[in-house]
Amino acid sequence: MKTLVIIPCRYNSSRFPGKSLAKFEGIPLVQRVYEQVKKSSVIDHVIIATDDKRIYDFAKEINADCSYSLKAYENGSERCFDVIKENYDEYDFFINVQGDIAVFNPREIDELCLVFKKEKPQIITIANKIINELENSDRDIVKVSFNKNKMATSFYRNSEFKNSEFKHRGIYGFNKSIVHEISNLKPDTDETRLNLEQLRWIKNDFQIRVVISDNDSHSIDRIEDLNKSSLLSDK
Repeated sequence: MKTLVIIPCRYNSSRFPGKSLAKFEGIPLVQRVYEQVKKSSVIDHVIIATDDKRIYDFAKEINADCSYSLKAYENGSERCFDVIKENYDEYDFFINVQGDIAVFNPREIDELCLVFKKEKPQIITIANKIINELENSDRDIVKVSFNKNKMATSFYRNSEFKNSEFKHRGIYGFNKSIVHEISNLKPDTDETRLNLEQLRWIKNDFQIRVVISDNDSHSIDRIEDLNKSSLLSDK
């Protein structure tokens, strides 16, 4: 099974412009994400996908393959889908790792591939258990609910804290068989209001398999997140 990982990196983030090149613990964010993904033992190739010449030039400095397009996209997944279509015939499984995950364990990519290879779900993603009220009240942290078969039933931002709740991670895997269909879906009202592209997929009856990880992560949503030195294991 040949696997391609795409890392979408938009320069003009609404909450933190330029964050892809901002340094977290001394390393530009896009470089941290790229180098962590490369530590996976099962992927075949990684492409950074961007709309900005500064990110493109930096990707070349670190010898990373980079797709550069000025086309307007609603979200990172739409940018990924164009890269997937360009590489559709060469790979069997496609993973979108959002470009703002400063800390994550690359073994999660291996686990995602293992579950996909065994079950062949349409879409697959990662979640962690919410551990405190601070995480629960943070609207930048997306929550996910799922059924007994670990298929997602909803994504949301606000909720009453419960010990059984989970936070969603910005990593998705896509089955090759649904790429063309899912990339042509139109956004709906809830997706636009909450800025959650996952709702588009669920409302069009695509199944999202949730893999529960014991490893945590740290994403950069706002400039103040750069100062939160992480104690998480990302080895």
